[in-house]
Amino acid sequence: MIDALDYIVKKYELNLNQKLPIEISDLSSEEFAQLLSEIGYKVGVEVGVLGGKYSKILCDANPHLRLFGIDPWESYPEFRTAGLQSDYDYWYEVAKKTVPS
Repeated sequence: MIDALDYIVKKYELNLNQKLPIEISDLSSEEFAQLLSEIGYKVGVEVGVLGGKYSKILCDANPHLRLFGIDPWESYPEFRTAGLQSDYDYWYEVAKKTVPS
């Protein structure tokens, strides 16, 4: 695997001496997924999968990625946007079809 920080600094011409946080302007989620692949990441975790849309983007960008998707797909009252359990059941089925194991 390459040195990830060195690769990113050179690719995006970043100045590590500037005030934090250092941002990469205009980097889309698709471009970020591709960057993770270029760096050589082979294992990852996505927390908050819902329907698996970004999980699919990550896996398409890096076919060798072993991705663990974390989401309770469960309605619970402590969650600020708790919905119906049937909604979470629907999104779980969507995620299973979007990114098969």
